[in-house]
Amino acid sequence: MLSAVFVCRARAPAAHAALLYLAAAAFGGCAVYDERKVDVPPPSAAQAATAAVSGSAGPPSSPPPTAASERTDSEPECTPLTAADPCERLPRLPRTPNVDGLLECGLTLTPLTAALQRGAAPAPQRAVQYAAAYSDAGLYLYVAVQGLPITPHAPDQPLFCGDAVELFVDADGALDPQGNYDSTGTMQFVVAAPSAPAADIEAGKFMQGKSFGPWVSSALRAFATPEGYVVEASIGAADLGLWSWQPAGQLGFDLAIDFAAAGEPADPICSTARSQQFLRLAAESPPCAGQPWCDTRAFCVPQLAP
Repeated sequence: MLSAVFVCRARAPAAHAALLYLAAAAFGGCAVYDERKVDVPPPSAAQAATAAVSGSAGPPSSPPPTAASERTDSEPECTPLTAADPCERLPRLPRTPNVDGLLECGLTLTPLTAALQRGAAPAPQRAVQYAAAYSDAGLYLYVAVQGLPITPHAPDQPLFCGDAVELFVDADGALDPQGNYDSTGTMQFVVAAPSAPAADIEAGKFMQGKSFGPWVSSALRAFATPEGYVVEASIGAADLGLWSWQPAGQLGFDLAIDFAAAGEPADPICSTARSQQFLRLAAESPPCAGQPWCDTRAFCVPQLAP
């Protein structure tokens, strides 16, 4: 992956996101990392202070179970939604999703194929499953990674140097023929794998290698589990730089899973070897070999179920 990654701890509620972003800008913000650069300076004292102020929305005091079958709350019984390839058709959720670390009622998990792999590290023996749907609030994504202990990024290195999930979204699915991101409505989100149940959420927003600041959202959860971690999110208009969410027939999305492992690093930025697993890639072409961080032609463009 040749993306720039913004490292920041996001701890405030969504209503404070703009204030935190302005504060970060005033003090120099968090460091922007570009994988095409070989020199990654450590964060300055001002940057560290800014990160400490920004904090994290954080998970609840006790992480919930990760399987839908383990849901124990008092929600009414739900009707299973039609199982289909999420790249072809997205089910509609009957209500705004409750982003709490549990798979939304009615959805089933789909294995993420291991065939689309990039990186110097061997493909890890991990199981990755995901679910996707949409609602009036936005695109809903749930990703569960299980199988090996989490390898976090080093404190002075970007998010992608450790285990992480990358989410890519285009609001209307009208993709540029050259693979360029729309100026509004298309975004990449990187969420670091939490290394402990109570770990802060670390997440950032990017557009074709350019940082757009920390991702601060009340509809984002990341939980460590005994066998891995879970990321759950509902991505709406505000996350994509839009005034309103108005799904009209289709949208675009993609997923990438970042894996870190001991071994010879593939580049001088990270201290570990890395590999990535993708939901979809585009035809290989410069400068990023069809990877979705800079080429929207890799995105799935599913139709939206009524």
